[in-house]
Amino acid sequence: MPCSIRAIRAAVHDGTLGRDDARHLLTDGQVADGDDQFWDVQALRRAHVVRIVSASAIECQPLGGGEWITVATHLLLHEAGLALIRLTLDPSAHGTTIDMPQLAGFSDAVWQNQRMVWRVALADHRWELDADVRRVMDAVMLPLHERFCGRQPDIFALRQLETPEERYQWLDERVDAGESLSAYPQTFGTAYELVWDTHTSEQESLRSVAELAYGTRLDARESALLTPAETGYGHDWFIGENRAVLALAGGRDRSALDTFDALRTQTLEYLTLQRAALRAVQRATQLTITERRTINRKQLQEWQRLVAALTDEYVLHDQVATVLRPLRKHMAENPLLRDPDTLAMQVRQNLGTFQDLIEAASHRVAIFLSGLFGVVAAITLAPLAHEIELAIFQTGGSVSGFNDRHIVLSIGVDVLLLLVVAAMSFGLIARTNRLRWPKR
Repeated sequence: MPCSIRAIRAAVHDGTLGRDDARHLLTDGQVADGDDQFWDVQALRRAHVVRIVSASAIECQPLGGGEWITVATHLLLHEAGLALIRLTLDPSAHGTTIDMPQLAGFSDAVWQNQRMVWRVALADHRWELDADVRRVMDAVMLPLHERFCGRQPDIFALRQLETPEERYQWLDERVDAGESLSAYPQTFGTAYELVWDTHTSEQESLRSVAELAYGTRLDARESALLTPAETGYGHDWFIGENRAVLALAGGRDRSALDTFDALRTQTLEYLTLQRAALRAVQRATQLTITERRTINRKQLQEWQRLVAALTDEYVLHDQVATVLRPLRKHMAENPLLRDPDTLAMQVRQNLGTFQDLIEAASHRVAIFLSGLFGVVAAITLAPLAHEIELAIFQTGGSVSGFNDRHIVLSIGVDVLLLLVVAAMSFGLIARTNRLRWPKR
């Protein structure tokens, strides 16, 4: 969710939100803290992030009906200007059993192929939705955006935004107003943690787990990202383009992040934030190139800041970094995945091209202005300007006599000349700071 940077900074100020502020964003929302709440040591210590957790803001009915299941809602605010929403469903806590086909159905629900029934409660507003997962996330995000911008959300108007196109248009207006970075929220997809009683039963199900992760038939041993022999952990982790499946064996407790494996949860949060930042900038730069939109230096610097803030992997917790390296290798080598490094390279290439265009234009203007001011200085110091004044006003006499008799007029002409040059200089400099993609 790309949103107002100013609003995020206000929310993250001093690293905490008051309890009343947290409930203002999510029903019974509580500010979470502690070293296990974020993957970035620097961002955690410097109060660049804040996590709000709610245990009752959202409920859903599983596919095919049944009892209502509470959905844990995690809202992670990052000072760079991004808010990450994670909905965590735990059927086992409600005595609900889900098989592999139903799990695949949950993934489809993220991509609008399957609809579920939801109860959403935000502050004093509650309503029921028959919608896919992304619609529910929008139901959290859009009122949240209004509160970040200091406005009371019009829930009735927001509920009328039924289709993705209507919601994107609503966000487009916020982008044009400078309140949002992008009209296209990003999603990682689904992340499953499947727990078996024994390691043997887990191994027998690995083929189904691999198919769940990749959406196609693969040999589990060839497609697994990390195997127990490689990492010393008793599990297998499968990462697809928009789906992750972690196979676990044996009893274990849930972490403070409402998942069984906080380390891999934090890694996926980092990848989601990083990909959201890159894709937001990628979409903006591609629109600028394709539609020949104007670009200014301030906007370029904002894009560069966003990319730099969320692509520095040397500020990560060491444990996350050890997981991230083989994950990067897996994404680069797996033919079923697009390599995120390719996206980062494309974004930096676009930004570099814009930077080169602006610097080249600035260089040309600097040369022109140097010559222009040289001419102005020569004219001002030489008597030529005063000779022209004598000819225009036909006062006769010499230049020195004209200056003695019409000192105010002489100074006014010089000032007028300087003002004309200053206006030309200002126009040229402004033009270098606001450019269009050149025509063919």
